[in-house]
Amino acid sequence: MFDGASNLTSLDLSSFDTSKVVDMSYLFVGLSKITELDVSSFNTSNVTNMRGMFDGVSNITSLDLSNFDTTKANDMNYMFLGAEKLEQLDISSFNTASVKSMKNMFSSMKALEKLDLTSFIISENTNSQAMFSGTNNLKNLKLGLKSQLNTGMNLENVPVTDGYTGKWQNVGSGTEDKPAGEHIWNSSEFMENFNAATMADTYVWQSLSGSEMELGEVTDYSNDKPLSDFISTATTPLNPYRYNVVLNNDHQFYSKLENGQLDTENIISLGSITGKTLYNKETVPVTYTTGDKKGQTTNFVNVSLEGDNWYWVDEHALNLDLAATYPSVNSDGIKLPDGMFLGSTITFGNNPAVSNSQMVSNAYNSQGKIIYESRAKLEDFATEAAPEAALAAFNKEIDRAVESWNAAINPNEPTIIKSSESTDSVTLVISPNPEGGGVRHRLGIRELKVH
Repeated sequence: MFDGASNLTSLDLSSFDTSKVVDMSYLFVGLSKITELDVSSFNTSNVTNMRGMFDGVSNITSLDLSNFDTTKANDMNYMFLGAEKLEQLDISSFNTASVKSMKNMFSSMKALEKLDLTSFIISENTNSQAMFSGTNNLKNLKLGLKSQLNTGMNLENVPVTDGYTGKWQNVGSGTEDKPAGEHIWNSSEFMENFNAATMADTYVWQSLSGSEMELGEVTDYSNDKPLSDFISTATTPLNPYRYNVVLNNDHQFYSKLENGQLDTENIISLGSITGKTLYNKETVPVTYTTGDKKGQTTNFVNVSLEGDNWYWVDEHALNLDLAATYPSVNSDGIKLPDGMFLGSTITFGNNPAVSNSQMVSNAYNSQGKIIYESRAKLEDFATEAAPEAALAAFNKEIDRAVESWNAAINPNEPTIIKSSESTDSVTLVISPNPEGGGVRHRLGIRELKVH
């Protein structure tokens, strides 16, 4: 209708009745000198074709489409092609259930910074070829459960200058200014890996606001000797690693650590794992050289929940950090194992090789079960007013505690099993501690006082 009216500088459409219009294709194409276009009175409830509708309106800086009814629209090809001064475009109310083609829909929108497509239905049958081609300033993309990306959309590369990393990142539990999501991709990876059904979120350009990590020398525990080398009754470990427990989720887990990476890269979500026992096979010192953490140093520990997939986490997330608040030697003057708190109060005589064993805390058998047995005797409670009742209460509390632990570890299959209910060898012996009124646990000749 106004195709090629390239010298038109103003257009009043307030009196238009468009209630019966079915085709608005190329309606304003080429209106390159128009700076304002008010279509707020348009009724588009019967429009099926919006192809190229605002194609080439290169000087418009704002466009209100909040009243647009796109329920019947099936063609949005080139709809905003070349609207290069539009920084914002609110189309969050668009219904695209009937749209079959969105080819080049936002192409060459050079100033567009933010786009909300949560209402869009984009399936594998939708033609979305080159949909984002030339939108090289688009840095905030909100995607819904049905707004699927694909590799043909030509999402422009994120710059590696001006404080950006060249990657997209989902906001997750963070904010748009400080995203905390686990999906961190360049544009090609974003289009290829994004799964709308499981990854719907707001995605933004990742900023260089993180801190670079300079890695030191990795140290493993290859010199640790298993407890069974010194004590014949000790159980062969399920996995030969040191063990620690996650205290909290305040620290990020990383799929890998690379020298010079930012602390915002390679983050992986393991969900809530508070209280989970982790295998620990090596550690590496880290110094932050830029950003908010510049100058800080810490140790990262390589851990695994199951012994197969390994992740890095700041040791402050683990209970080994508590070792700093406890004496460095036990009551016998024996130095506690370095970087290990779970078993750090457990030593064996004056043999330093045994006290530095990586297996001191292991009570699992080769099937991953703990077989426990109470060795409490009536004479252990001789000083009690009712020794028989005290013995019964002791054993009842042990069994109750085991039930709670099994419910927390694996409610479907017990991990800690009473010796009377198993034919396997006992791996954890429990007896009263008359010295402190607590419990003494023995693994082989292992003793740990618990009050």
